[in-house]
Amino acid sequence: MTSAHAGFGRLVVTLRWPLVIFWVAAAIVTTLALPSIEESQNGALGDLVPNESAALDAELRSNRLFGFPVLSRTVVVKRDAAGLSPLAQASTVERAVALNRDTLPELERIGGAIPVLNTVAVPPFTREQGTTAVTYLLFGLDTGPGAQLDLAEQLAGRAQATDPGSFTGVTGALAAREAQSRLIADALPLVELCTVLLVVLAIGLHYRALLAPLVTLAAIAVAYLITVRVVAWVGQSVDVSVPSEVQPVIVVLLFGVLTDYAIFFLSRFRLRLAEGAPAHDAARAAAGELVGTIVAAGVTVAAASAALLVAELGFFQTFGPGWRSRSCSVSSSPSPSSLRCSRSAATACSGPRARDATCPPRSATRSVRTRRRTGPSARARCGSRAGGPCSPCWAPACCCSRRPRVCCGSTSARR
Repeated sequence: MTSAHAGFGRLVVTLRWPLVIFWVAAAIVTTLALPSIEESQNGALGDLVPNESAALDAELRSNRLFGFPVLSRTVVVKRDAAGLSPLAQASTVERAVALNRDTLPELERIGGAIPVLNTVAVPPFTREQGTTAVTYLLFGLDTGPGAQLDLAEQLAGRAQATDPGSFTGVTGALAAREAQSRLIADALPLVELCTVLLVVLAIGLHYRALLAPLVTLAAIAVAYLITVRVVAWVGQSVDVSVPSEVQPVIVVLLFGVLTDYAIFFLSRFRLRLAEGAPAHDAARAAAGELVGTIVAAGVTVAAASAALLVAELGFFQTFGPGWRSRSCSVSSSPSPSSLRCSRSAATACSGPRARDATCPPRSATRSVRTRRRTGPSARARCGSRAGGPCSPCWAPACCCSRRPRVCCGSTSARR
C-alpha cells in the first residue's frame, strides 16, 4: 500500500462522520430540489425509438405539409363487431366538430380532433363496414402526457355513455407507454424487496452479523435517491425525456455495484481485525488498500457508460452521463466510512472465522496435538512449537486444532 493510499484511508476514517452526513444531506437535497423521472418526462416518442425512425420522419413530414401533425399519439377507438348504430357514428363526428370548436365543457384543452370511420368500405383499406370509429386527438405543447391521457379518458367515457353496447377505449403510442410505465411502477417494489432480501441473506449469512447488510443497504438507498434525481435532471437539462423504464436498470446496477464494493471493504476490514489491528487501524487499512481497486472499477464502468452517448435512443444518451457521474463518485460513498462509525461493525466481523485467520500453519498444530502430555514442561514444549506459551484462553494452537480439550495434553486449556 502506497503512502497516497494510506493517506486516503486515514482521511476517510478521520472524516467518517462528515462523509456520512454529507451523503445523507446530498440525498435529501437532490430529492427535494431536483425533478423525479416522472416529472422530467415530456412524452417525446424519440426517446423510445431511433432518431431516424420512419414513424418520426412521417410525423415530421406531415407537420411540414399540413402545418400540424396528422398522426396523433392519443386515439379514442369505438368498435362493435356487429356494427355501430347510425346514432353512434353520427355522435362521433359531432363530438369531433365540437372539440374543434371548443364547445365541449371540460375538454377545451383538446386542441383538435380528426374522426375516421369505416362507414363506407373502400377496399383494400377497409375490410369491414360500419364497425369502427377512430378519433385522433391533437393537443398543444402546454398539455403534458398525463393531462392528455386524462382528457382522452373523459372523452371515451362520454362516447361510451352514448352507446353502452360497444367497446370504447384509448390507445396510441402515448397510452401504450403509460400502460407500460404503470406495469413497471407496480412491479418495481417487488423487485426491490426481493433484491433487498437477497442482499440481507447473502451478506448476513456470510458475515453472521446483522449490521453488515444494513450498512450495505443504507449505502444503496442513498445512492439510489441521488442517482434517479441526477439522471432526471440531466435529461431535463439536455431536453431529453427519461422514461420510467430506466428505473429497474438503475436498481439492478446499484445493488450489484455497491454490494460488490461493500463485500470488498467488509472482507478486508474483518481480515485486519483478525490480525489484531484496532478498529480504527483496520478501517484505515481497508480503505487505503482497496481505493485503487474501487477507483479502477468505477472508471471502467464510467468509460463503458460513455459509449451510451452515441446511442440512437434518447433515454440511453441521458442514462450514460448520469450513470457515469454516479460511478465516478461511488468510491467515496458511505460504505467505507460507515465501517468505523459503529463499533458494532468491528465486533460483528470478528467471529470464529476471523479468529481462525490468525492460526499457525497446520504442521505446527499437528505437532502440537501429537504431544498429549501433562505437566508444565510438556505445556512449555507445546507452546514453544505453536509459537507462544500455552494459556487457558484459546491459544493459537488450541483454536486451530478443532479439539481444544486436548490442546497441549491438558483439559485446562478450555475456557
